Amino acid sequence: MKLIKEKAELIRRIQAKMKTDGRTIRQLAADTNLSKSQIHKLVVDEHPNVSLDHVLIVCQELRIPYELIYKP
Repeated sequence: MKLIKEKAELIRRIQAKMKTDGRTIRQLAADTNLSKSQIHKLVVDEHPNVSLDHVLIVCQELRIPYELIYKP
């Protein structure tokens, strides 16, 4: 459950960073290995099944710090 909340928080931070930087979905797709539809699902639709990998790739591109701690 905590991972879902953490992913949702990262998505909100991505949306805010894109607005402040003026980055578009097309620009992010060009800078990452993700397609425009994958980024659209993440940023606009906030699709619940968005891959955590995709979220982290966009965070790295936008230089958004994150900390995920795995505790089995």
